Amino acid sequence: MKTFFTNLASAAALAALMFACAPTPPTPPADFIAGDSNLVNVASSWTRIAGPYIGTAGPDGSFLGAAHRVGDTTVTRTVYSRNNFVSISKDASSGRYPVGTMLVKLFRRRTDSTVIGGSMMVKRGGDFAAANATGWEWINLNASGQVATRFRSDSAAAACVGCHRTRMSNDYSWSLK
Repeated sequence: MKTFFTNLASAAALAALMFACAPTPPTPPADFIAGDSNLVNVASSWTRIAGPYIGTAGPDGSFLGAAHRVGDTTVTRTVYSRNNFVSISKDASSGRYPVGTMLVKLFRRRTDSTVIGGSMMVKRGGDFAAANATGWEWINLNASGQVATRFRSDSAAAACVGCHRTRMSNDYSWSLK
């Protein structure tokens, strides 16, 4: 019986030590600004959630018109997601994705898979773009996969929001569920 209690005490001490040493996940910020440093290894280390699509293929293909290079059959579109702070899932009460959520749609040449640009949605949070898109920032990426253009005002993002507004019930996302 003494051995049982000794083993039980040892197991409890080991469990307490393991929980005390477990890393604490980072706390999401109130406002998140994505930059080039967040765009490292998108295709190899982020979660692929849609694609690759060619032409009008995909859930948004026939709706896009000329946006996201949908009419260009020489490229593929692949969507990736990431959040460095929490898992990406909608808040049950608000139906919104957490601050820090990043969605990147990369455009690649079909002949050699070279990245030739992309688009990005970043959940900024706070009162960012509150009039149109409840906290999302819209970004175009250059051929190096870096930030080329930020649409930081409601009027600048009007074209993005115009299409994504049809997915308002899914927090403006076509790709996340």
